[in-house]
Amino acid sequence: MGAKMLPLYGPEWVCEHGKEVDFNGATVVAIVVFAAIAVVVLLSTAYECRQIWLGHLVNPLYSSFSLYRNVKSILHISPRSPINSDMIDCAHGLRGISMIWILAVHVHEALGQVPFDNNPAVHSYLDSFTSAILYTTGYLAVDTFLVLSGILVAMNLMRQLDAKGRLNPLMLYLHRYIRITGPFAALVLFTVSFATYMGEGPLWMIIGDMRDICMENWWSALLHVQNYVVPARMCLGWTWYLSVDMQLFILAPALIYPLWRYGERVLIVIASLAVLSMGSVFVTFIVKDYRYSYIDSSGDGLKYVLTYFPTHARMAVWLWGIIFGYYLYKTKTYGLSVPKWIWPVGWVICFTIFGLIAGANYKLQRPDFDQYPQVLDAIYESLHRSVFAVALMWVILACVSGKAGVINEFLSAPLWQPLSRLSFTMYLLHVLLFTMASVASSKTTAHFSMMDLFYRIWGAIGLAASVSLPWSAIFEVPFITLDKLLLRN
Repeated sequence: MGAKMLPLYGPEWVCEHGKEVDFNGATVVAIVVFAAIAVVVLLSTAYECRQIWLGHLVNPLYSSFSLYRNVKSILHISPRSPINSDMIDCAHGLRGISMIWILAVHVHEALGQVPFDNNPAVHSYLDSFTSAILYTTGYLAVDTFLVLSGILVAMNLMRQLDAKGRLNPLMLYLHRYIRITGPFAALVLFTVSFATYMGEGPLWMIIGDMRDICMENWWSALLHVQNYVVPARMCLGWTWYLSVDMQLFILAPALIYPLWRYGERVLIVIASLAVLSMGSVFVTFIVKDYRYSYIDSSGDGLKYVLTYFPTHARMAVWLWGIIFGYYLYKTKTYGLSVPKWIWPVGWVICFTIFGLIAGANYKLQRPDFDQYPQVLDAIYESLHRSVFAVALMWVILACVSGKAGVINEFLSAPLWQPLSRLSFTMYLLHVLLFTMASVASSKTTAHFSMMDLFYRIWGAIGLAASVSLPWSAIFEVPFITLDKLLLRN
């Protein structure tokens, strides 16, 4: 049987043959910028290859844009650190798994945009427990990154304070801004210039919509304030996380310096801020009568704007990470004097938490979610991220203490390291890449099945990883290198 064709709305909308490039300001800037970077990359790569060929020393400044150097650094695999080191090897596995989970979540989100000829099968699957695990529970993967960010920021700044006795907040902010904005700015520029010319079809207007929003709000994205300034029309909406991450990093010195200076009494302030963050979500849910389920169509349509994107609503897990990072740093060797029975009991509680979160998520996302009182939704939404963070921190504690056994062997496996290094760039690129390759380019209806779903998920993982490697090597690693060589000196 032939594939069913989508209804045609007119050839002038669906079909564009021989479309000419509109050399507007964004396109001209993109051509100049990307061409200049391409020349620098070629020269830098040629320089390093020549130096290696002749057996001469390589100047890291001149080779900072070298593809050979940067790809090698991304794919480099280091031996595992000893248990008593300052490294958290299991973080690589946690980042890699979380990135894969986020990809799966966004592939599920895209199911609503893909034209299927068996939509009832899609809805039936979305009501299943499997979907609850892979899809709606997967939103917690972002909280993994927030927890790790809090832990690592606390430990790194504490080390700086021990070494120098002071912090330079402005330089810290500049380093962070350069670190996350370089590859993001390149993506925004690509979106507003070349992305719409990468394909065509009845759904390619999705890419056009992304371009139009970024043309309007690119400035708020690059200033990392779009989750407050234009939360309903964010440029590349999934990058709300960058705004949250940057805003929390700006807050970090104001919390960590007093913590270093005055000790554990400051933890009360940090914990209070976390509770207030959770309370703001609870109060918003109660006042607005929001339900947790994505199926719910009631309310004012601002649930995500008020409780998902804002930094004040998402900061609790990061603050718990700050507290946990402080205790990890204070123990130095991560050794704890606790009775042996604590470890098995802790693991039982940890897995129980994961199970309860998954089960409650499934129940509250069901079509009959309204059989439960609305206050349960408010309690779950305000608590489950922090409870998940506690269980996650237990996993990290057990790993660095040598009490996680095969779990630590898996999470700390060196093969996770390249994926961990690419996770930031993969997060930036994956939605746009997947949308162009598998959603906006659709010209016929598809037939939904679990095999098709997993094919889309693993295709998205492979595509994102493949493009992220050169993207990171060109737009991320060079600026990190230049930051270290120039600004830090």
